[in-house]
Amino acid sequence: MKQAAEDGVLGPDGEPLDAGEDIEVGPVTLESKTNSLKTLNPSRIIKVSNIFDREEELTPDLYEEMKEDFEGEMQHIGQLRSIKIVRNGEEKLGAEVGSIFVEFKDKKGAALGSKKVKGRIYDGNEIKVVYIDEKIYHDHINVQE
Repeated sequence: MKQAAEDGVLGPDGEPLDAGEDIEVGPVTLESKTNSLKTLNPSRIIKVSNIFDREEELTPDLYEEMKEDFEGEMQHIGQLRSIKIVRNGEEKLGAEVGSIFVEFKDKKGAALGSKKVKGRIYDGNEIKVVYIDEKIYHDHINVQE
């Protein structure tokens, strides 16, 4: 695909291109658009991580245990829409094995969910929580059950 260069754009040889000069542009992928799913802006989706050793296999028993634990924690908030735990073979950029994506009905629910678990200890690890960009999550992660 060709696209017109803007002022200040360098070509593959490191030399500046003239404004309007055609340049070759590759396909747009998640990796080329962003290097992270997380956002500083509050959203309806949070990612809960650092609760599972990514190097280990997420067995069906561990999966069920984690899902029950986090459904129990988040159900009390009342704004829960869905919980998805990334399994072996489902990993993508920003969605590592054992990561838990929790979607709430609104941003307030996500803020309450984040506050409830962030910094707590789970299986000897301090839980980390970040907001996730909703568009990237729905367009590229497709973690629906």
